[in-house]
Amino acid sequence: MNQPCFWWRDVFPFKFVMETLGTMGQLAWPLESRELCIYWDDVPQRNAIITREELWKTVYPKRFHLKAVHFGYAYPEMAQPVGRRDQRELNKMDVLPSRVPVVLDVDMDGKVQRSCKCADDAFCETCWRECIQERAVPLIEDFLENVMRLRMYFFVFSGRRGIHVWIMDPEVLEWTFMHRTTFMSLLKAHVKGAVKFDEAVTTQRNHTCKVPLGLHTSTHNFCHALERPREFNPKVKVYHFTEATPEVVQQSINFIESRVPYLSEKKSTNKKQRI
Repeated sequence: MNQPCFWWRDVFPFKFVMETLGTMGQLAWPLESRELCIYWDDVPQRNAIITREELWKTVYPKRFHLKAVHFGYAYPEMAQPVGRRDQRELNKMDVLPSRVPVVLDVDMDGKVQRSCKCADDAFCETCWRECIQERAVPLIEDFLENVMRLRMYFFVFSGRRGIHVWIMDPEVLEWTFMHRTTFMSLLKAHVKGAVKFDEAVTTQRNHTCKVPLGLHTSTHNFCHALERPREFNPKVKVYHFTEATPEVVQQSINFIESRVPYLSEKKSTNKKQRI
């Protein structure tokens, strides 16, 4: 398996990511209400709204050509692809719950304060430790658990120079666009400028976010869940796709299910129903 395309075909946890996470364990809107952005090789297919049957008949057989998958918002009132004009109108709406996880995007960019000499998009073991392990992770954990009283979240390595935080408590599914904007304002006040976020990922309805447990498009590193985010440093250890075996992927799935119990509970219920 010396090419990423074989990893996407043989190792990528298609069902868990596309169905389980895509529908929040079926707590959210059905899959056909969820916007997808699928990158076939280097060509993005945006505004893809598909049924479960189409997912398995048209997407799954072509996974050899996958390069990235992004989730968008859920549009329960839309049974067809969303055009730009429709998106602008939907952005003005604040009456429907989003029905998707809240995702935070933290990057090591040139705006991050650091004691080392790294500049722009570069980073070293020292500045990652200072900015992510010792600053971003503890501040985010404190805000989520002690301020917002949220528990069902997990950190994901972006595959290059950042981390994502997926917040999947059932109550966040009921948040509107305004709720998310308020949440981000409170979070920024809590971290007091010590952490830099890509706010659009969290607050803008028409912004997509990269799914976890895939590969970064340029580094081809595995975007795995971080069981110990305060200890993880990509300058020490990452999983290149050649090292991201089915066992490594399953470990991330198991950890996510431990952090978000309703995902595994739903799976158990489905098994009992089939029996």
